Amino acid sequence: MLKSKKINARVSPEVDHKLREIVRATGSTMSDIIMRSIELYYRQGMSPSNETPYEIAKRTGIIGHLSGGPRDLSSRYKEYLGTGLSSKYGLAVDRASSRKK
Repeated sequence: MLKSKKINARVSPEVDHKLREIVRATGSTMSDIIMRSIELYYRQGMSPSNETPYEIAKRTGIIGHLSGGPRDLSSRYKEYLGTGLSSKYGLAVDRASSRKK
């Protein structure tokens, strides 16, 4: 058996209550639940991934979240914003100044 190291940690009353509920429901020890939680946290967020930054962004919803919008929104956003503000608030927007020259 591997030698274990003892640690002390402060937790909020809410976390303490949740931990005790997990212990009671599973029959595991607090130490076992905490060790499993740390292992899971490490595997999910800390271990190296073979995913590219694009794949991570796509999987997490940072990109590709919306559909149905204009395909050129990233390059013509000022024009679209001006049109939206104009129609919503009746503002006159100089469309020529929002285009690249």
